[in-house]
Amino acid sequence: MRMHLAGVWLLVLTSGVRAQDTSTIEEQGGESGQPEAVSPEVPKVEKQPPTAPAALPGREFFERAAAAVQAATSISYRARSFATGGLMGSMTPTIESDVQQIRAAGGAMPGWRVRVTGRSVPTKGDPTEFDVAWLVGTIEAVDHAGKVVAERGVSEARRLKGYSVGNMGRMDDMSALRPFVRELGATAYEIGATEEVGGVTCEGVTAVTGANARTTWWFGTEDHLPRRSKRLIPGGKGEDSFMVFEVSDLRLNQASAGAAKNLRVTVPEGYREERPVRPATAPTEQSAKPSEAAAVTPEAAPALPAGPARAPEFELEDESGAKVSLASLQGSVVVLEFAGSWAVACRESKPELATLAAAKEPRGVKFYSIAVREKTREAAISEHRKIGGPVKLLVDGDRVARDYGVREFPSYAVVDKGGLLVLAPKAWDGAATKEALERAVDAALAESSKP
Repeated sequence: MRMHLAGVWLLVLTSGVRAQDTSTIEEQGGESGQPEAVSPEVPKVEKQPPTAPAALPGREFFERAAAAVQAATSISYRARSFATGGLMGSMTPTIESDVQQIRAAGGAMPGWRVRVTGRSVPTKGDPTEFDVAWLVGTIEAVDHAGKVVAERGVSEARRLKGYSVGNMGRMDDMSALRPFVRELGATAYEIGATEEVGGVTCEGVTAVTGANARTTWWFGTEDHLPRRSKRLIPGGKGEDSFMVFEVSDLRLNQASAGAAKNLRVTVPEGYREERPVRPATAPTEQSAKPSEAAAVTPEAAPALPAGPARAPEFELEDESGAKVSLASLQGSVVVLEFAGSWAVACRESKPELATLAAAKEPRGVKFYSIAVREKTREAAISEHRKIGGPVKLLVDGDRVARDYGVREFPSYAVVDKGGLLVLAPKAWDGAATKEALERAVDAALAESSKP
């Protein structure tokens, strides 16, 4: 789910139910011809902590749902997303999709192989079809207009035609490393009545995550998995909109482990393929001819994610010359921005970060902007002061950016109170990155508040 007026509706749809993944898996390159590395059994995953005695009533719905997703080996469902009310209701297309996902080591999503097929039906004009698959470290998508099937690394995949719509055709929490993390950090819950949703008896509960941020979910009473969500989009003059995501024909743990290899897009006849160049082995003594093409080197896919790694330590100077180390910040949730005054995207991202900092700093969250690739300290300081606010500046951060594996600027990371990197550096991508930051911060705060 998450209008062919892409500049308007993508920013809205990619928040809430549709948020970007927070996977820390590195790009692996392509996989054509490589053996599958699939986990045939229920993987060992991080268990949801038991509900504390003082937990807010209603939180248990999301704890059960998160546990059900983490225990699943395969999930398939039909999805339909649309908007109602206000401007969004009159402009947003309806997205209809079929989603298949199977646990597999090294998936481009956190331990999942996923394929989404379907169509986007605008309020005016003709429908467009999409077919997208998340493989091992790469993503492939069909571009029907250009008659191309393209495969790209994770960071470049968002440029693929059809990817954005396909990405919105799935429910993010069904394949997240930490499902329902935003809802688990809600400030209040409202338990609704039991009702039928698509022939399934469901329990309704609303998670209030901000002054104007609330989403109602309906979970199956037997499997605890979601069948519907309805997210509020505040509008002016009382013209609120709602983004609705419906799930039907849900099937749980019915796919075999070997079926993961079939979660690839279909290459239509007459379409050309654009694939990454595969690494090849050198010819061996057993080769019949030196000119024979070398075989593709099979690379072992990494194991399923074991949880967040420890954030690399650093010590940098602030504007006044005082030293600030990550160790000195332990006990606080820390948001790190890797940026430079030369980065054009910072014109959009820095004001958004300042707004987030103003909202979260009262809860003890610390925000630091690490200056990278600056000609002089003065240039970094001068540019930073134009924004103001609670975000503090750290200078000469080139080495730290390398240690954190930052490849694009600006990028944002979150470190929890214990020094774990709960959100690996994520390049700025508008509302999607802001949403991922909020989710990671809220989850870290919620986790640290438990007894």
